[in-house]
Amino acid sequence: MTTQVERITAPPVREPGLWTAFRTTMSHTLIITCREVRDSFRDWRIIAPIFILTLIFPPLAQFAAERFATFVEGYGADLIGERTLPFLLMIVGFFPISISLVIALETFVGEKERRSLEPLLATPLTNTELYIGKTLAAIIPPLVSSYGGMGVYLFLLVFGGAQWRPDPGLILQIAVLTGVQALVMVSASVVISARPRRCARRTCWRASW
Repeated sequence: MTTQVERITAPPVREPGLWTAFRTTMSHTLIITCREVRDSFRDWRIIAPIFILTLIFPPLAQFAAERFATFVEGYGADLIGERTLPFLLMIVGFFPISISLVIALETFVGEKERRSLEPLLATPLTNTELYIGKTLAAIIPPLVSSYGGMGVYLFLLVFGGAQWRPDPGLILQIAVLTGVQALVMVSASVVISARPRRCARRTCWRASW
């Protein structure tokens, strides 16, 4: 008497879709980003420049722009004074972005100094998630400071003595240019920060100048 053995086949395992994989990657990335941003705001060496370049430097730039415009108007060069206002707007937006270069160069170097790089690499996070998370963490604080400083500068120009009415297209171009500049600077700096400590330190010292 023969018995028949039925074969039990497991259902096929479905691979996660593109959207599911993207959501998983972004959730892991945001964990790194929140951790890095929280650590950045605990460092007074980062908080102090952001505060100065957001709330103190724009009024100084607005004061210099108004005085320069008044000076050149006395010589009949009104066009030069008008061109100076958007130029100083770019300067106000550029200075806080320079902080992102220092933050990015210190990302992996700081992990090595705190001896937290090995536990971080032992987590199930991929290299892509680590790179994106640290890049966003280096971009967000300086970019918020940059846009905040530009907002303060524009507010003082519009409602101050200059009574300048900027073109919205010009403001959008400067804002996009500032964001792209921060992305390019940080993307390369995070890669440099992953290099040996001495090389990254040397690059960070050069970037501070």
